Amino acid sequence: MFLYKNGRLHVGPISVAPPEGFYLDPDTPDAYANALMFYAPDHSFCLHIATEKDQLDSYHALTSLTDEFSKERILRPVTPISHPLPGHEVIYTAYKDKEQVTYEANFDYYDNGEHYNFVLYTTGRIPIDEVLSHPGFQAVRDSIRLDPQGA
Repeated sequence: MFLYKNGRLHVGPISVAPPEGFYLDPDTPDAYANALMFYAPDHSFCLHIATEKDQLDSYHALTSLTDEFSKERILRPVTPISHPLPGHEVIYTAYKDKEQVTYEANFDYYDNGEHYNFVLYTTGRIPIDEVLSHPGFQAVRDSIRLDPQGA
């Protein structure tokens, strides 16, 4: 579960600022047990934030996901992220809907000695460059940080 405190969402030692002006979807149909979904003000895309306990680090979690994809679905391969937290990112298309492009970033962290991935990913039908340059997306991505005293 996420704890909302001092304008941030906390989970374990990680915190993130929720996107300003976005709509929180209370019925998040996510594969993650611990996830939230936010719609952009114009509903053109969604931001998903999630966390999961995973033995695989961010690189191996994303490569195991994309290994199942055909090569034409991968628009940007798994690469390291330039961010204060260690992690990796990838851009890929949906299986049957090549118009739907997903950006996914996994950030590695440890809580009580166990490895977790903090996941930020997007879904939508606008060009991925528009999503990645959107101020709401950038604010959320830039706000992810280790915050062990926050929760």
